[in-house]
Amino acid sequence: MIWELFLIDPKKHKVVSTFVEKVKGVKDHLYKTVDTTVITKTGKKRTKNIPVFPGYFFVNVDENLVNETNSYLLENQYIKRFLGTLTEKEQLELNQLRDNDTYSKRFTESFREGDKVKIIDGLFKDYEATVISIKDSEILIETDLNGKPVRYSAKPDDISFVGRAMT
Repeated sequence: MIWELFLIDPKKHKVVSTFVEKVKGVKDHLYKTVDTTVITKTGKKRTKNIPVFPGYFFVNVDENLVNETNSYLLENQYIKRFLGTLTEKEQLELNQLRDNDTYSKRFTESFREGDKVKIIDGLFKDYEATVISIKDSEILIETDLNGKPVRYSAKPDDISFVGRAMT
């Protein structure tokens, strides 16, 4: 079993999945997503499916057809490039990710610096904020209070993901 990693257009992962399923030499593929709850601007809760590793697409390739399969995959306009073959350790971790829902749930609470969040509990409930920094389980966020920026530390359970910062 050989797992290969490709960089794809993250907005086209469904198209890539359909394409990859038909390629000779492909045993399996994975573009891991998780469901997370977000709060819209109108205050409604909505479930959103977000990728765990945006733009990274894993493909399990037949050992005897690796070069031929990889060359064919790269002909797809939404597959940007081949990034490499996973090590044995990485393959084990990938299998855990696929098979373990509790492992996946960690990612529903993963935030990045610059993310837009809505505060769902605490002193600034219902305010929108920006993630400034992350250290262990504490997330430093900044919100606007009467035109002045206010920073404070929040727990992942106190905020809800609104949008990913553009990089």
